[in-house]
Formats: sequence, C-alpha cells, structure tokens
Amino acid sequence: SRDMSSPTVTLHPATRTLRAPRPALTVPRFLVLSLAHAVLGAMLIGSSLATPIATLALGAGLVLAIRNPENGPYVAAYAAGSELVWRMSQADIPWESAKYVAILALMASLRQNFRWTPITTLAVSYFALLLPSVLLTFQELPLHDARTRTAFNLSGPATIMIAVAAFSCLPLEQFRPLRLLGAFLIPIFGVSSKIFLGIAQTEEIVFEAEASFATSGGYGPNQVATLLGGATLACVLVGLQTRNRSYRALFLALAGGLLVQGVLTFSRGGVYAALLAVAVLMIHLLLRPRQAARLFPVVIALGLVLWFFVLPRADAWTGGMLSERFQSFDPARRQQLATSDFELFSEHPLAGVGPGMAAYKRREPSLIGYAAHTEITRAISEHGTLGILSILCLLTASGMAYLRAPSPGTRAWVASLVAWALANTMTAAMRLSVVPFILGLAFIDFSRLRSGRT
Repeated sequence: SRDMSSPTVTLHPATRTLRAPRPALTVPRFLVLSLAHAVLGAMLIGSSLATPIATLALGAGLVLAIRNPENGPYVAAYAAGSELVWRMSQADIPWESAKYVAILALMASLRQNFRWTPITTLAVSYFALLLPSVLLTFQELPLHDARTRTAFNLSGPATIMIAVAAFSCLPLEQFRPLRLLGAFLIPIFGVSSKIFLGIAQTEEIVFEAEASFATSGGYGPNQVATLLGGATLACVLVGLQTRNRSYRALFLALAGGLLVQGVLTFSRGGVYAALLAVAVLMIHLLLRPRQAARLFPVVIALGLVLWFFVLPRADAWTGGMLSERFQSFDPARRQQLATSDFELFSEHPLAGVGPGMAAYKRREPSLIGYAAHTEITRAISEHGTLGILSILCLLTASGMAYLRAPSPGTRAWVASLVAWALANTMTAAMRLSVVPFILGLAFIDFSRLRSGRT
C-alpha cells in the first residue's frame, strides 16, 4: 500500500469501507516532506527565523484544528514531533507550547464527539486527583513561580487526559493511525539533521561514560533520546502495516537509523524504552503467524546489521565508551531522587508537598533543586495518596484499552505504545509532549470497527 492513510491494514480488518481523509499521505509525499523538514531543521540552527516559523507553524495548526475538528489529531501529532526542533533552534515561544497546542487541537476535535465512558471517566479522574495539591504550591511560592512550577509539572498530565479522551472518542472516519504516525514523524527528521550537522561541525568530540550533548545536537540528551525512541517505534509500526516490501524495508531502516542516533546520545532510558516497546510488539505478533512471517525476517536482518556492523563501528568511534555506557545499569541520581520522593511521601502522605515543590523540600542538601525524573515517584511525593490513586486510574484505563482491543494486531498496538510511554515516564517524566501523545494513541477504539459503531 502506497497510501499511509489507508484503513488500519493489518491492525484489524474493517467490516465496511471508510471514507479516506484527503489529501492522502503517500509514502513518496511523506519522504518529500521529511526531507524538507530535515533541511529546515539544519537551516534554523542559530537563525532568527526560528521564532516566527515556530509561531506560524503552531498558530496555523491551531487555526486548522479550530476550523475543521478533523485536523485536530494531526495538529497534535505534528506539535509533538516538532517540539524539540523549536527548542533546539531556541525559538522564543512558551516552553510548553507543544503541549498547549496539542491540548487545544484535540479539544477542538472533541467538541462534538466527547462522551462519558469508563475510559474517559478514568482519564478525567486521573487529572482531577492531581489538582488539590496545587493549593500547596501557591501557598509556598510567589504567584509567578507557583504558576510556572504548576504548569511545568501538570501540563503533561493535562495532555494525557485530553489525548486519552480524544483518541478513545473520535470516530475512526476522522483520522487514520498510520497517517497520524506520519504527521508525527515528519518534523523529527529536522531533529535528526541537527544532530548530524552538529557532529559534523564539531572538530573533536570527547566521549565519557555519561550522556553526550555533542552527539545530541547540543541539546539535552535525555529528551533527544526520548523523542528518537518514540520515532523508532513509530517507524516500526508503519513498517508493520505496509504490504509493500520496499516500503516496509525503508521504514524499518529508518527505525534502525533513528535508534542508532538515540544510542549515540549515550542516554540509556530512551533507547531501552524503544527496545522494550518493539519487543512487546514482536511478542504479540507471534499470535499472528502470517503477519510475523512477513515482518520478522526484515527485523532480524536489520538487527544483525546493527549488531555486527553498525554498533561495533560506533563503539570504535567512541573509543569503547559506548559499550561501557550501555553495559552499566547504574541509575545514577534517579535512584536518589526516587528515594527522596518516597521520604517526602512518608512526611506528607495525604496530598504531598504540591507540584514542583519536591525540589525544594528534599532532605539531602545535594538533591535540593533537582526535579524528579520519574513521573510515578513525582506524583507520590507531590500529590501524596491522591497521586497514587491518580496513577491507578491511568493504569486501569490502559488495561481496559488493551482488553477491549479486538485482535492480536490491535492489542500489539496498545501494548507497545503503553509500554513505551510508561517506560519513559520512569526515566524522563513528561518533559516532552511526545510521551502523553503516544500514550493517547494507545486508546484508539478499534473495537468500534468490528462492531460497526462510529
């Protein structure tokens, strides 16, 4: 299939013909747009055009979503994929712009489609349980600081709530999963080109057994690896769906290239999350022998090329520091921060210390000022028992999405996306909008295809 907007292909056979969105995102068009964004990403390094282009892109997306609610999911996908392009280009826009745009775009799509279901009820409860603790932050800090801390820590959960509600409620006539992944992937090649150019322009890179800014485009390796890991999974999912062997090989090769770039950041969390999600996907596909037989040979071939040819050369280039880094499972400061979070919970068990306040309340002087990297322990320390209940709501909703999936293919979709998102919340919290966006994709209601409901 040349059309990335075609019905779910092998995820689940549709019982009737659905109206395809226009214009179709064909693979050639996807490649042209990706190349254009790669060039744009390279051009925006240190450019004064970054701010107006980012403002125009995100603003135009919101206009499109408001004028036509069917555009909302695609605008959210593009915002999630382009977030690091604007940050790396130092565009002067609000830090959480991508999350705000995703929330507003998906809310526009929900105007006529929202309905109360067990999943949407759990999604709203998940976020509502986090709100009482906000009062503690505003009691402790000046208004501006309290607002900034609250927005930084709750914009991610707010995006999860809206994304889960939107993708679980929107009719499948309004979007296609593969087309959504395409809209997400296109701007990420701008990040990829920035990384290539940054490495090429650095005369000498000194590698150590820690995350590398030099091989991350000069930006935070943790966030870059998270985004590249999400892109790796997205490419595998697209490759899984296409019946064209050449396109399947192309997308899996893109997945391998993005994964290698993630490995070279020396940030382990994003890489491990991607590998976990792909492993979960492969395990589920064993229940679909015909589909597995079509995909596994290409995946195995790609894995052998990476393992025996690409990664050894990358390790030699880094003077052996790459293998040393990934052979170490030392959680470094994250374990200390998680322990500190549990200590804060023991002291403030009901409502925690308030969003953003854990960094100020830690016992260990050396940990003062460090925000949590693990969303679960952050919720426990800053929201107390309410935070625990909130996490249980989200896990319950994820389990319901998995159980209602009508086929092994759709269960593979749900399980891999949830696994990726939850794994990243353990190492990168919700610094990026890609985490709540990809988690939201897991809640697409494929069961309505089987039953004929929309």
